[in-house]
Amino acid sequence: MKTTVKIMAVCLLTVSACHNATKGKQNFIPGTYVDSTQTEYGKAMDTLVIKHLDGPNYQIDSRATKQAIRDGKVLPAHHESNKRGATWDTQKEQLIEIVSGRVYTFQPYKHTMMLNNNRVLQKIN
Repeated sequence: MKTTVKIMAVCLLTVSACHNATKGKQNFIPGTYVDSTQTEYGKAMDTLVIKHLDGPNYQIDSRATKQAIRDGKVLPAHHESNKRGATWDTQKEQLIEIVSGRVYTFQPYKHTMMLNNNRVLQKIN
C-alpha cells in the first residue's frame, strides 16, 4: 500500500513539474525580440513584439528595417510592418503562426527565441 502511494505521489509530482515548465515557457513568451544582420550587400534589423491575447492565442507585431548597400554606399531604409496571429501548441511547446505556419521555439534559460529552427532572436524585455 505504501509503495502504491509513493508511486502515485511521484507521478503527480512529475506531471505537475511538466505542467509548470510549460506554463513558465508561456509566461516567458510575451515581449520584444530583436535580430540584426549585416553583409557587404545590406543590413537588416528585425523586431517582433509578441502579445498574449487569450487562452492559446497570441499576436505577433513584426517590424523590419532593411538598407541595401551598393558600391559602398548605404541606400535609404525600407520599413515593413505587419501583424499576425499565432497559437500555442501545448504538446510541442511552440508558438505556431496561423497563416504561414512559422514556428517559434522559446528558450527562457538563454533569453532567446528561435524562428523556424534557424534564426535566433534575443529577448530585450
